[in-house]
Amino acid sequence: MAAPIFQTYAPEYAAAGLTVFPVGGEDGKVPLVPYWPQFGPRSHTRFLEKFADANIGLVDGKEITRVDIDDPALIDSSISRFGDTPIKVQTPRGGMHLWYRANGERRQTKIDGADIDILGLGGFGVAPPSVHPSNGAYSFLEGGLGDLGRLPSINAECVPHSQNLRSRNTTLLGKCLYQLNQCPEATEEGILEWALEFNLREFDPPMAAAEVQKTAQSAWTYQVAGNNWVGRPSKAMITPEQWARLDPSSLHLYTYLVHKNGWRGGGSFRLFTTTARALVNPTTGKCWGRTRFTRARNRLIETGDLIAIDLPKQGERRPAIVALEATVPKWD
Repeated sequence: MAAPIFQTYAPEYAAAGLTVFPVGGEDGKVPLVPYWPQFGPRSHTRFLEKFADANIGLVDGKEITRVDIDDPALIDSSISRFGDTPIKVQTPRGGMHLWYRANGERRQTKIDGADIDILGLGGFGVAPPSVHPSNGAYSFLEGGLGDLGRLPSINAECVPHSQNLRSRNTTLLGKCLYQLNQCPEATEEGILEWALEFNLREFDPPMAAAEVQKTAQSAWTYQVAGNNWVGRPSKAMITPEQWARLDPSSLHLYTYLVHKNGWRGGGSFRLFTTTARALVNPTTGKCWGRTRFTRARNRLIETGDLIAIDLPKQGERRPAIVALEATVPKWD
């Protein structure tokens, strides 16, 4: 009898520093749990028993970027284009996954209209020894987890320009927001001039001037609206409705979680763990008691101010996994 895939192999991926979660369904690659984009290398542990026989879903873009080639006829040309790599995985239908060290690449499908996808930030893929219900298994054709330290970066010049542009836009926006907070006297014209200089100095090739102007204007919009928090201490914002409905302990816990996790609201999403040990009475120096903490946490869940992802059962001594904001990420 074959060993259960997820229960057996997920810990090996995690030990190698990769982030995995259970997948399955009719094609063997549908996420079986929500919130997987927020997972870390240890998040899989709470699913080892419940989804023991599931396939391995591997989060891309954090540690590795993969090139997924569905058409076997394109494998050789893809290796020449994106660069050779010591880790190659054969997919159930005869295609191949080429593994590279992540370097900010984002997920993009149908490169140049061909059956080639870049599995980067925002995406995931299936990993060995997962199986397709009707077409066979994923297997390491060359190399394995022991070769992760030898992975090269993907040939950047071979990544479609839209990929590079999006990454540079994100970088420039962050730099502009930080610069605005470091220079309170900055003006809209000044940040545009600074962005144009940064673009010419840091990007090769530089972005088009129109793109730089668009990004600088976005940063200025955040600044004048009071929504630029880059490089600034976090703050916990409480609405009048929350002030009215929450008891002192629940209000204390909520503001602590918001401040601790740097959460700004506005449709964003943040997944994290928390325990009573994290809350300390500044007067006595003692941690909150478990009863007080649990009551406050449960009250926040009842009111919808906190979302329960995975709460410990009675008698279990492990952190609760919770989230702020009801808007959660979706996958394709």
